[in-house]
Amino acid sequence: MDPDGANVGLLTKPELYGIAKLRDTFSPGYIKQAYNAIDPNGILQIWSQDLYYPKSLPQQLSFLRKGYAYAPAWSPDDKKVAYVVNDGASQPVQEIYVWDWDALKSVRVTDSTGYSTGYGTGWWWNTSPSWSPDGKRIVYSSDRGHDAKFSEIWIMNPDGSDPRCMGNGVWDAYDPVWIKWKE
Repeated sequence: MDPDGANVGLLTKPELYGIAKLRDTFSPGYIKQAYNAIDPNGILQIWSQDLYYPKSLPQQLSFLRKGYAYAPAWSPDDKKVAYVVNDGASQPVQEIYVWDWDALKSVRVTDSTGYSTGYGTGWWWNTSPSWSPDGKRIVYSSDRGHDAKFSEIWIMNPDGSDPRCMGNGVWDAYDPVWIKWKE
């Protein structure tokens, strides 16, 4: 679908979805790849590997003390990586973070704690980030307003501002991927 919710299309070939999802983990030009792997403390973290120098040590992008990180997606300008963190609490919440290569740190861009106005009584997950081709928006799925019953596709600015629902409040939709290539 277009960013405004128009021109919804049906993708019926799971292999094409799988390719699109995998391509989100690569930097532009396929120079680096972001992935999740277990750190020495047994926690699933986000890492980056330089593919031109495969023997070089990977760079750690997330530094969790509990929970786990997954679903990295590289920005088209090669400067950021969005990913999901499950906080590991007794009622875990999943939030989207963005690693900034210039600042060398991550910032949480979604906030599920205590949300109770506008879209329901709360939500538990924000997952599956994918960058727009111009890098100005992130699409993701969230159960915002549905209290862990089902999710819808949402879109926001990379800093988490201006979140907008792309669904109609009726259908379950999840795990979006923004296509950024033509071949």
